[in-house]
Amino acid sequence: MLLDILVAPKVQPEVVTLVLDVLQTLLDFSPETAVEQRLLSEPEAAKAAELTRATIQKHVSQILAHMRTCFSSSLFAAAASNAGASGSGSGSASAASTRGGNSLALRQIRILSRVSEYATRQTADAKALLDLLLPILRKPNSMVPERSKGDVLEIMRRFVPIVLESADLELAAEQRQRVFSAYLDAVSSCFGRMRLETARTTLSEILCILARIDKAQRTRGQTPAPASTPLENAAAVVQGINSVSRASLGGPDFEQRLEAFAQLNERLWSDAQSLDALAWVPVLHNLTFFAQDLEEMSIRSNASFGLVRFVTRVSVANAEHPDEAETQALNRLMTTILLPAIRYAFTSKHEDIRAEFVGVLRKAVRECGVYFDQLRDLMALDSADEEANFFYNIVHIQLHRRLRALRRFRSIVVEKPISDRAASQAMDVDEANGDLDRPNDGDSDSDNGSDSEQETEANQGGKKSTGSASKADRSALLPLSLDRGNEQISPISQANIRGLFLPLFEHWALAEDTSS
Repeated sequence: MLLDILVAPKVQPEVVTLVLDVLQTLLDFSPETAVEQRLLSEPEAAKAAELTRATIQKHVSQILAHMRTCFSSSLFAAAASNAGASGSGSGSASAASTRGGNSLALRQIRILSRVSEYATRQTADAKALLDLLLPILRKPNSMVPERSKGDVLEIMRRFVPIVLESADLELAAEQRQRVFSAYLDAVSSCFGRMRLETARTTLSEILCILARIDKAQRTRGQTPAPASTPLENAAAVVQGINSVSRASLGGPDFEQRLEAFAQLNERLWSDAQSLDALAWVPVLHNLTFFAQDLEEMSIRSNASFGLVRFVTRVSVANAEHPDEAETQALNRLMTTILLPAIRYAFTSKHEDIRAEFVGVLRKAVRECGVYFDQLRDLMALDSADEEANFFYNIVHIQLHRRLRALRRFRSIVVEKPISDRAASQAMDVDEANGDLDRPNDGDSDSDNGSDSEQETEANQGGKKSTGSASKADRSALLPLSLDRGNEQISPISQANIRGLFLPLFEHWALAEDTSS
């Protein structure tokens, strides 16, 4: 058969491309187009369409099996090309080879998404393909565009029920749970990165499928079955806050989104029976994504309030049931999802985003500082007095209040006088010379706007009122990144200084004075 060429030991990419062309032609056949172009009569076009569907359906298992092998080889070739290009410089031949390997793999993803429509019982092939495709979702957009990731999600939407609900594949309960967790983690993490509305809609559909499968597993043998499980509640919330309006041609449906946020922030957040730690995973990734929405303040503020609710939930769980497995799972979500998201948001050049996450960090330090080593040292910056509270003043509209927060930070971090020589050193916040952990730019959100007018007015007003004093206050902070002696005397860890505060100082404290 023609498809056997795909798994030939020494098949060349050009030959694979020709085979894919034939398969693409079959998948793209449209009887309506054939009739419009007067290539076939209506009865002939209908018969040809039925024959095409029957041919693909008959050989879908072989197509999946062969393309699994071919796709694995294409991924290996693309990875080898990427490694060769990075090792041999930026030569045109290496770049062309890399593009060729990636384009072939991406085309196979597209065809697989079309073939998956015909898959019904090929459980083993479906699982093997998903195992190959899931790592692609974590690739940066510079390597795999979001549209190609959307094709992977379409494959996943069709194959997940085949793998987890089919009786053909004999999976032990523990192995089935591992597979389920891997699919849930992959889908949840994509909510925090992918921006295309079509992709997020597909993610919501996959999450609903996983919630249905989870309910079937949890309620097996129970009579009567519960009305809804925690993951079902989470799927409903996620689907609501990602809802798209049909009337506005794909724009957000604000009524449904705000209703979903209200459901989460007013009712579901406090009850473990409504949202357990597993159900919080996709919800948290969505909240951290929408808390960085530059265009809609209502969406951004509701998402950040949801993060605050989660912090309160973690605090209550640690206070009432510190040794329970559920509490430990919530603590892991705090350290693996929320705190890295705060660190990433602090690197944003947009003040509104930084301010939202400073408020979340303030709440986390105040309510959970005693439970987490990463937050305990930051409790020195918190205060019931707003005049002395670092987190309140560092995002204040008035520049002199921000400088007050910086002076307080310095007074807490530096517990001994600093020499004039150290004070004259320039702060180097370049990532190559420091150990600041920044997320991969390939998955970062694109910056589509400028800083807010409120920030500009505040900076201009503050600079006019403070004059040269602001420069003096900035220079007082310069030794913090380079004086290694501070590492032993500072009550705040170097990891927090570099990962949290240097990005803030880079945007606010180290801004050039452009006032006349």
